[in-house]
Amino acid sequence: MTAQDRTMSSHPAKWDRAHLIPALATAARYARFGARRMSLPRADREDLQQDILVTLLERSGRFDPDRGSWSTFVTLLARRAVMDAAVPGIAESPALFTAINKDTAE
Repeated sequence: MTAQDRTMSSHPAKWDRAHLIPALATAARYARFGARRMSLPRADREDLQQDILVTLLERSGRFDPDRGSWSTFVTLLARRAVMDAAVPGIAESPALFTAINKDTAE
């Protein structure tokens, strides 16, 4: 097991309410946005929300508080998960980032 594996596997155990509540709220918000944007039924929206949460759990070990806030980190990962669900490989498209920013700012 590498040092990164140990960090990633132990990090989610450190989640407290200050980490969990923004993660759940952001996952729900971006799942609603993605489902609306892709005209998905409720079941698929729930799947998208779970995909976002899995992404957050998998990548939470990469969070560095010296580089930004937890809410910013969670938001970026949620946006990326929605973009990957919309069209695999489109995550590099600046146009979708712009659309997400406009729709979620409301």
